[in-house]
This record gives sequence, structure tokens and C-alpha cells, in this order.
Amino acid sequence: MICIGGLIDGNLVFKVQQLLGYKKIETRDIPQSQVPAISRLSPSNPSFRGSVQIPEGSSADVVFLNVADGYLVQDLPFTVALKQFRIEHYTTGQPKNFESDLEIFDRSGKKIRDATIAVNHPLIQDGIAIYQASFADGGTRLSLRGWNLFAPTDSPFPIEGTVHQNATLTSEAGDYTLEFTDFRPFNIENMGGDAAETGSTMSVLGGSPISDKKHLRNVGPSFQYKLRDSRGQAHEFSNYMLPLELDGRWYMMSGVRDAPNEAFRYMRMPLDADGNLETFMRLRGALLNPAWRHEIAANFAHQALPKNASDPQIEGKLTNSAAQVLALFAKGGFQTLGQFIETNVPAAEREKAAGTYLRILELTAYEALRIANRQAHLPEPKPDDATGWLVRDTLNSVSDMFVYGAPIYLQLI
Repeated sequence: MICIGGLIDGNLVFKVQQLLGYKKIETRDIPQSQVPAISRLSPSNPSFRGSVQIPEGSSADVVFLNVADGYLVQDLPFTVALKQFRIEHYTTGQPKNFESDLEIFDRSGKKIRDATIAVNHPLIQDGIAIYQASFADGGTRLSLRGWNLFAPTDSPFPIEGTVHQNATLTSEAGDYTLEFTDFRPFNIENMGGDAAETGSTMSVLGGSPISDKKHLRNVGPSFQYKLRDSRGQAHEFSNYMLPLELDGRWYMMSGVRDAPNEAFRYMRMPLDADGNLETFMRLRGALLNPAWRHEIAANFAHQALPKNASDPQIEGKLTNSAAQVLALFAKGGFQTLGQFIETNVPAAEREKAAGTYLRILELTAYEALRIANRQAHLPEPKPDDATGWLVRDTLNSVSDMFVYGAPIYLQLI
């Protein structure tokens, strides 16, 4: 009997249906109402474990089952409505207790019962256990600043939104739908060990998975949203409101993932000495501005050559090389620059060429910051370590923008 129960609990019926082609895992991020019948399970399904988020004042008659790299929609024999949600917190900001007042309706809309569920205190209805597994925001209003990541301008624009509602965003890359999904007033992170481990593209936030209360810290609010393009494809984002200190420097953090079963990958944007994002955005805009490219490259070449041995021909070649490096970087970041080196430089010379190109890129980026500050009527950047790290971090962030999956960054204010 135990073996039979285990087989049933392991979704044996679905696995047989999938093998015969009667059911198919859905991998697209689409509204549940658009999920086809081949990816839905009927209320008569003998066993399942699924989840669904229900905002306060709303209801649901389905749950979602995470399967492999996608999901299935499980139809319920009743409707669950959330009347009220309550939560208590410890002084650290961690949740202490949370519970939900529910109403249960049959498929015709007739009310069956009222009930309250809490953690480890489920409701059993028609043989189905309804658990309070977690919680999310029910409709917080959000005030945001939007930054155009690929535009030369460094001026933000205002955006207003509400959790569980949508907004329309028009950009040079096309029209998008902003789907605000959650707001979290507290985020308890383990900041011990390597708080951000740098990968080949974007940083992954989070310290050691071992529980270490010494390094648990409330890093403040965050909000989550999906950005859906005109084809219906969406990326999910999680943005922190407050900066995080990593490796002794401060950053604004924005996470992105392509599917709910993936971990967020974080783009980190450096703050200047005054704790502002504007310097990063100003330098980003200068690096992507083709109208400034020749001036930036010429300034670099003039500064790089000895003053007493200036040669117009050599300076012109160096200017053209610097402009080419800037153009390649503005097209696709370090990846495009690396592809150019692999295609055009012999294998034995690539490591040396890469070092030279990166040095040129850093120095031209510093010149770009000087020009950008002058255009904004600001003092010249100081030639110190802090500025050097700001420039290097900006180059890393701009390169990450090409795999970020969105033409804008939304900052919670």
C-alpha cells in the first residue's frame, strides 16, 4: 500500500499522460487563462502539490505545479477567496506569524464556508489541504524613477505603479507591459562570506547557504515586477530600494531571471562618493553616445602621449583605435570586444591585445567622465582610487546591461 500511495503521490497519472502525449508541460510565461487544455489538470486529479498567490480581496480557482523547466495548471473543485491577511514581525524584521481569513465557494459561486489558516494549520476542503505557505504584498502603491539604460540621456522619468496592477511602458526598443507583482518591506540576507560572487556575466547575491545569524541583515525594501514585450515574452526583476555594500563599495542592485525556478542574477550599479546613482548614469550615457566618441578618444590620445614627443600621425592612429574600442564596447560590452579580438588577433597575441584594449577602455572611460561632468557643469572627477573603482564598476555594469533583459532600470523612491 505504501508503494502504491507513493506512486500516486508522485503524479504517476500525469507522467503516463505525458508519455502518451496527452499532457504537455507549459514553459511560456502567460496568463493562466491562456494555458491550453493539454497543460491543465482536472479537479479529479488524485494527487498534486501546487501553489498560487491570492491578493487580499481576490480569489483563485487554480494552483500551479512546478514541473521540470515549466509548470502545469491544476483546476480546483472550488474557489478560494482571501478576505484579510495579517502578519506580525520580530524586531529584526523577520516574519513572526502570519494568517489568512478565507472564504470557500463552489463552482457555481455559492459560499461553502469561512476559515482561517496559518502556518502548520491548514484547511481541508474536498480532500484538498490548503496551506499558508508564504505571503506577498496585496497592493502597495509604488513611486519609481525610470532610467533609459541604452539612451545617451542621463535624466530619469517618473513612473507610478500598484502591486498586482499593470502599466504600459513605451521605449525606443518597443512597447512593454509592466506587471508589478510584489513589494517586500523587509529583506533578510546572509551577508557573510562572499556577499556577491562575480560570475562570467552578472553577480549572484547571497552569502553562504549555511545559517549564520551573525551575518543576517535586514537590507530594506524591494519590489518585484515582470516586463513583458509585445510578443508576450517576459523577464522577472527584483530591485532593492536601498544600496548594498559589497567589497567595501556601495551599489544599487537589480536582479533578473528568465523563469520562476531560476535564481536571480544581479546587475550592480555603483554609487558615487555622495551615495548617488547619477554619476554612473552620466558616465553610462557618455560611453553610449556616438556623438561624443571622437572627442573622448582624442582627449585620451592627447593625454596618453608624452607632451614633448607629440606626433600628429601617431596621435591620430591612437585616437582611431580608442574610438574603435569605444564603439565595440557600446555595441555589446566586453563580449563584443572579446569576439573582435578572437576574430582579428592571432591566438598567440590575444592575451596581450586584451590587456591593451581593456587599459584603453578604462582610460577612455575616465575621459568620458571628465567630458560628461563638464557638460553637466560639475567639477572634474578626482584622479584617485575611488574614481578608478567607479569607472571599472561602471564598465562592468554597462557590459551587464546587454544581458539584463530590459531597456530600463526602475528605481524605488
